[in-house]
Amino acid sequence: MKKPVTYLGDAFYYLLTILVIVVFLWIVITPAKYFVANEIYKIFQNKGEMRSINKINKILANHNITRANYKPSIIIRKKTRELTLYANAIKIATYTIGISRVTVGRKQQKDDLKTPEGNYHICNKVLNHKYHMLLQINYPSQEDASRGNINHIISNEEEIKIAQAEASGVIPPDDTELGGNIGIHGFGSESNWTKDGSISLDNVDIEEIFWNVDVGCPVLIMP
Repeated sequence: MKKPVTYLGDAFYYLLTILVIVVFLWIVITPAKYFVANEIYKIFQNKGEMRSINKINKILANHNITRANYKPSIIIRKKTRELTLYANAIKIATYTIGISRVTVGRKQQKDDLKTPEGNYHICNKVLNHKYHMLLQINYPSQEDASRGNINHIISNEEEIKIAQAEASGVIPPDDTELGGNIGIHGFGSESNWTKDGSISLDNVDIEEIFWNVDVGCPVLIMP
């Protein structure tokens, strides 16, 4: 025969189990699930931000560079699948990347599966992107537009629109045959898998770069 204490223990266990089930169901089948999921995401997102900033701060300190005079730039080497982050022309970090499926040659138009080559800059930062995070580059640039017009890929009017966007410092149009909305994002660097010409990194690496560069950061993409 069970003792009263045992009965109380069993009752407490069953009540606790029922409570956990009720709370779980409440989260799953009500709008609360969105709140909980969002808060969890914020926790991990903030950790990624602080981790990334603190890591680069330590590297900057080793080179006597402060945030006040920190001037980042990025060089991407397609052949060696490397992205290098510089601070005031000093190399501070290198990351493995994946590029678009056709690995040789400069991007000429939207469906050629090539990654651009040339001088660009970060023109937009997208935190909640389908590939984790995106640092968009200003492709097509005025140089790309001029080349595209010469090769009869875009019209004079489209070249002018792209040139005006670059002169104004805004995101270039992405509705021409040159393509667009290309950048540096996450979801893995294990292979050359992107189709639009973007550069891919492991999520932890794009977080590190994302939190340590701003719009306007120069990006040189080399063959």
